[in-house]
Amino acid sequence: MPRVEFAHTDLTAEAPAGSRLLDVADETPGAALASACRHANCGLCQVLVLDGAALCDPPEAAERALLARLGAPPEVRLGCQVTLRDGPGALRVWPAALPRRG
Repeated sequence: MPRVEFAHTDLTAEAPAGSRLLDVADETPGAALASACRHANCGLCQVLVLDGAALCDPPEAAERALLARLGAPPEVRLGCQVTLRDGPGALRVWPAALPRRG
């Protein structure tokens, strides 16, 4: 079962493969990922993938298109579109809108 680490809150959650990252955050009290549309339209749920990108399905066309329009770097994904794959390790994320702690 994939593990998700919300680095900005130091919270960790396990979720079955096939789960969407934003849904996992919603089910993890305190994980706090911003969201609005949930359909790759707004970009509010952008996250930096710090580790574990192999635990994510590749982005589909709508996500790629929005991230390109937003000028997002390659390590940024949309939390509403990231689907978890099974595998060892953890997907470690940080909301792109938040400044990173040193």
